[in-house]
Amino acid sequence: MARTGIQYSDVARAAAHLIAAGKSPTVDSVREALGGTGSKSTLAPFLKRWRAEQEDTAVAEVTLPAPLLSAVRGLHEHMQAEFSQQRESLEQKHSEAIQALQVQTKQLQADKDKALAENLVVQEELVSTRQALAELQERFHAQNVAMAALQAAQAGLQQRLTDRATEIATLNNQLSETREQFAHYQEATAAQREAERRNYEQRIARHEHDLIVANREVAGLQATLAQRDSALSSLTIEHDSLRNELGILREQTQTMRFARDRLAEQLQETTRARDDANSQIKQLEQSVLEYRLVESSHERESKIRADQLHIALLQIDVLAQEKLAWTQERTILEQQLETTKQALSHPAAGVCQRSW
Repeated sequence: MARTGIQYSDVARAAAHLIAAGKSPTVDSVREALGGTGSKSTLAPFLKRWRAEQEDTAVAEVTLPAPLLSAVRGLHEHMQAEFSQQRESLEQKHSEAIQALQVQTKQLQADKDKALAENLVVQEELVSTRQALAELQERFHAQNVAMAALQAAQAGLQQRLTDRATEIATLNNQLSETREQFAHYQEATAAQREAERRNYEQRIARHEHDLIVANREVAGLQATLAQRDSALSSLTIEHDSLRNELGILREQTQTMRFARDRLAEQLQETTRARDDANSQIKQLEQSVLEYRLVESSHERESKIRADQLHIALLQIDVLAQEKLAWTQERTILEQQLETTKQALSHPAAGVCQRSW
């Protein structure tokens, strides 16, 4: 058990033992009796105090009665015993406190070593996190560049759509002009046919057979017109998806129906007048053929424009989906970046708490 220092009681007990052994208590002899511990500057005041007490005790023994002296000695011995017990108890508590302090010191040292190890781990994680953050920043920059390229491509596609719409409007204007020209041509043809009808009334009998043939050809032409009406209906349905072209195609269908009705009236007039059916049919066939060629050309061009517009719309949808995917990935990367920043700030706080 570790000693807490030389006490007065130790010096008094050693001096009493020396007196009992027939030796004179001096600083050196007391120090030797104490096992060679204690400095002379500490032992000398205690020994001086003990001698003074011994002189007082000797005087008290001379002056006090024997019963009182015996009681005083008993009280002194009792107090000495209690003092020794208290001193031993205090020494025991002091020793236990020292042992507990040593255990606590070892625990603190272990905690310190653990904190240092955790600090090293945190520093390594911080380095790896910073590297990951740098990689995320590079990817974020690359995604921004890709996003800018996609936006530029989208702007180009939008401009192409605008150009296609302009071209379609131009073609529609051309088609309207062609229809007006055809209407004027029909009016001129009707006037010419009326004049020729008056001139060819005498030739009705000769051309009855030709009229029958012409009627058959007219029936075929009507079937062709019916097919054209069906094709125009299909074209109207296709143009319905192209927004502004729906009204134009409906006007075109009405115009064609009006032309068909006018043609039917002209055929009826030809039947009544027994006109020169061959000449009229040839002229009419030529007109219809030219119109069919023009109409077929416009239909092909409209179909090509519609296909191009459909492909452009599909490309826009694909680009929109890619943009949405890039946006979602960018959101996820921003969340990961925010989480990484929070993780970087929290371990720093934990290290500060451990250091304290």
